[in-house]
Amino acid sequence: MLGVAIALVIVMAVGFYVNGQRDRAAELIETGGSTEGVSISCADTKDRFSHDNHCFPTWRYEVDGRRYEFEDRLNTFDRDEEEEIGRHAAIHYDRAHPDQAARGELLD
Repeated sequence: MLGVAIALVIVMAVGFYVNGQRDRAAELIETGGSTEGVSISCADTKDRFSHDNHCFPTWRYEVDGRRYEFEDRLNTFDRDEEEEIGRHAAIHYDRAHPDQAARGELLD
C-alpha cells in the first residue's frame, strides 16, 4: 500500500511540474520578447518505460547579440524525420532573463 501511495505522489508531482512548464511557456509566448530560433539537436526521449520514436529538440536563439540554447521538453520531434534539425521557430523569452524561453510556432 505504501508503494502505491509513493507512486501516486510521484505521478502528481510530475503532473504539477509539467503543468507549471506549460503555464510558464504560455506566459512567455503572451508577454515575452520574440526572436527566431533554429533546432540544432534532438535528445532521445526513450527510457526504460517508453519505446516511442521521439526526441526533445534543442533550440538556439540570439538576444541582443548573445547566443542561448534550451532543450524543449514540451514539444517533441519524430526521430524518423531527418529534416527536423535545422527547423526554424518563433522563440519567446523572458526579457529580464533571456535564458528562459519557450518555443512558439514553427516557421518552416
